[in-house]
Amino acid sequence: MKQLRYRSIAVGSLMTLSAIALNAHAQKSSGTSSGKPLKYFQGLSCSTVDPRSIGMSKDGTVTNAISDPRAIGLPKDTSKTRALADDYFLWDVGKVISVKFIDNGGSYTLRQKVKAAAKEWERYANLTFDFVESGDANVRVLLTDKGGCNSVVGSYATGVPADKKTMNIDTNFFYLKGVCYDNYLRQTIQHEFGHAIGLLHEHSYKNKIQWNKEVVYKDALETNGWDKTMVDFQIFTQYSSLYTNGFMYDPKSIMHYGFPAKWTMNNIEIKPNFYISQGDIETVGFLYPKNGAARPDMLPKFNLSNLTTTKVVKDNAKKGLVIYPSFNLSTSGRTGKILIIAYLLDSKGGTVLSKANPNNLVGVVKGGDLKPGTKLNINKGETNFELVIPFSEVPDNLLNYKIFVSIKMIDEVNDETKYLASDEIPYSAIK
Repeated sequence: MKQLRYRSIAVGSLMTLSAIALNAHAQKSSGTSSGKPLKYFQGLSCSTVDPRSIGMSKDGTVTNAISDPRAIGLPKDTSKTRALADDYFLWDVGKVISVKFIDNGGSYTLRQKVKAAAKEWERYANLTFDFVESGDANVRVLLTDKGGCNSVVGSYATGVPADKKTMNIDTNFFYLKGVCYDNYLRQTIQHEFGHAIGLLHEHSYKNKIQWNKEVVYKDALETNGWDKTMVDFQIFTQYSSLYTNGFMYDPKSIMHYGFPAKWTMNNIEIKPNFYISQGDIETVGFLYPKNGAARPDMLPKFNLSNLTTTKVVKDNAKKGLVIYPSFNLSTSGRTGKILIIAYLLDSKGGTVLSKANPNNLVGVVKGGDLKPGTKLNINKGETNFELVIPFSEVPDNLLNYKIFVSIKMIDEVNDETKYLASDEIPYSAIK
């Protein structure tokens, strides 16, 4: 295993962590959807947004979770037996979530239908969707005719750059020859807004479905262009009990894909679900209680926002590339660790070995414990945090290289790592 060399920390709230081991060579594989509804999903083909693909790769590719350090601890997302939800990215109880349609997508009539379908969740969860016409918004919805249907999960949306969408709604999923089929529209919107409040795919319960994987791989490739990596992430991902919140598996959940009997070894078909189920109602009622009760936040929750472009400068005085990530961070729940990682990538997106020590990668890691109630303004207004990669480690000619910065949260109690945000800085932007 090649390793990133560890260096000391510069922000008072952050304490030191030991270096983490990273593989030396990166591989890439496609993580994008063709945008066509998968016919075997019988009206619902949602691809949850893999956080690795946001702000990372300009061509939309997603890196391999085993061999690329950018993927360490990403959504192998794990949660006691309630419906599946990512409790690390739940909104605060009572949160007014601002929602905005972007890029002039969708007619007035279509937007009203989307609003009505989304707001059905308000009946059961102590949350409010506030649809705004302008300004910043927590959830940014693109109504389009391509790209499939997908959403980031819960409050992770705050870490997506403000000029980017957090939800894509492909109207081909409920329009046919100019006719809108409201049952498919409602199904699609309630599923995606389920993700937006933190719910995961219900078919990802561990050991609940006996998948006939080879048949699924074949059908998904032929009908939707999904390769094995995409199918593994969207369909075969399984979550531990940490993500079930005490509820039993619910095949009637709006968050469950429908699929044919031939996709399972025991020939069991799951029919499409068009309504929020009783199990869904109980789940969101627990996660966002309406009776004034506080939700027990037993996990560390890191809310990263206002991520702006990372500045990188050549500093002769400090004898290295000095990296200044910029973001706001607030914490709640219980204590967790933050990791801020920066490393060099070559023209093919692969990691680079140190010129000074070939056993190390060119990069640096800083991090430490953050208690609940911490608020950090990293390089906002004043310069208060930096990462330094020594010139002695980098190649002599950096023309075709770039810097990659990744921010992660670690829950050591549950052995979970959560991706928060990333930025990629090309050589041309290094001052």
